Amino acid sequence: MTASAGSRAAAEGTAIADGTMPDTARRRAPGPRAAGLLLLLLFLVGGGALAGLRANHHPALSVADEFAHLDSLDKASRLRPLRTGQTVDLLTMRIESCRGIEPGGGTPPPCDGSYVARDYQVLGVNTADIHPPTYYLLTGLPARAVAALAPDNRRDEFFLATGRVLGGVWLGLGCWVLWRAAALLAVPVAFRATAVAVVATAPAVLRFSAIVSPDVTGVLAGALVLLAVIHHLRGEWGLVRLAAVGAVVVALKVPNLLAVLAGGVALLAAALTPGALPGRRDSAAADGGPRSERLRAGVVPAAVLVGAGVLSEAVWLVARAATALPGVGPNALALAQQANGLKTGQVTSAYAAFTPVLGAPVGTSGPLAAGHDLLLGLLSWGLLGAALALVLLGSKSQAVGRACAWGGLTVVVVGGPFLVLATYLSQKVYVVIPPRYGASLLPFLVIPALVALPSGAARICVVAASALLTLSALVLLVRTAAL
Repeated sequence: MTASAGSRAAAEGTAIADGTMPDTARRRAPGPRAAGLLLLLLFLVGGGALAGLRANHHPALSVADEFAHLDSLDKASRLRPLRTGQTVDLLTMRIESCRGIEPGGGTPPPCDGSYVARDYQVLGVNTADIHPPTYYLLTGLPARAVAALAPDNRRDEFFLATGRVLGGVWLGLGCWVLWRAAALLAVPVAFRATAVAVVATAPAVLRFSAIVSPDVTGVLAGALVLLAVIHHLRGEWGLVRLAAVGAVVVALKVPNLLAVLAGGVALLAAALTPGALPGRRDSAAADGGPRSERLRAGVVPAAVLVGAGVLSEAVWLVARAATALPGVGPNALALAQQANGLKTGQVTSAYAAFTPVLGAPVGTSGPLAAGHDLLLGLLSWGLLGAALALVLLGSKSQAVGRACAWGGLTVVVVGGPFLVLATYLSQKVYVVIPPRYGASLLPFLVIPALVALPSGAARICVVAASALLTLSALVLLVRTAAL
């Protein structure tokens, strides 16, 4: 190689590193981008396949408000977003009558072609008006397009099936973002695969990612906030991107605000942890300067992130009130439920909802299911224990993961009571908080816990246990329909 050729090669290598490589050279080196797109496709297809498998075993509507969410999906797909006080439309009534509803949801009217809204639960009033229309529009429009290709007598079936499979696609997208966040924290590939597999096949996640419900956005919301926090702490994302993430995840589903709160706590914890702000140019904030300066470095981004999420919710509340049907109260849920007194015992009982969301049992019997439940519970509490160990004993090199663990653990403790009080104050209704509302906190527990684990035998044991857990979940899903 001549000197000039060597100089050109060196210059091209520098250009590749700093991102100034010419377009022609970029086209000759598509490897990383192509690999990233292939990985994304794999996650999307895998998530859709998991949801499709589960939905095939469970044709009846889920008792987790799928009746209301399906009607909202139907309305949004026809560009008629739900208004407070509206009753369900014909498609939803027909599907519930002809497919049924899971045990605990009551007995729907017969599938005889005569459907009247008041004969259905909650007098036919759609109680999903508390949720923004974002998820319903993004899922309903492609579901409507697919259903339009089906024969007339099967369009309802195709609409529901597509909506459910797209729930798995939402999960796959969340797992892909989770993978990227783990890569930023230098989590080994085997551990990244472990985290994604366990999250995707956990009963409390998969069960509600295979139905029509905005709950399917939980993992994605938490992973997006986690990714934004890590990028900000590395000095790569500014306040505008933080605000955009906070607003978007709450626009998908209001309880995703829990992930935003976890992100805010993580930013504050990072500011108070020397070494957790490696990307900041001001050394005072980045490397143990005055506490007031470090605190200021965390308060501003935390306020931007949380403020954007709260503002997103406020805008939706105003829009919902403005579009409500005349003569209807502030929420449809109050039409069917009498507000209960807010008792201390009810508030504190919400803590139980945020025990590890992974720990929800499969809800069936048999040796395989019992072993799966036991392993799942042990791993779930192990994740919490590892995250707590990282908070208490984490080293300076683990500062970013430690800050994220602070966020997850804090909101696990206060999340239940927060949602109970917020729901009561805004809806005047006491609602038991289900574990699935904590799905957006999973990324803030899983990834920091993996960062905390030492190398060697501990990592091998965790990967082996997680592989066994995932395999048993897939067997239960395919062979016994237990999940």
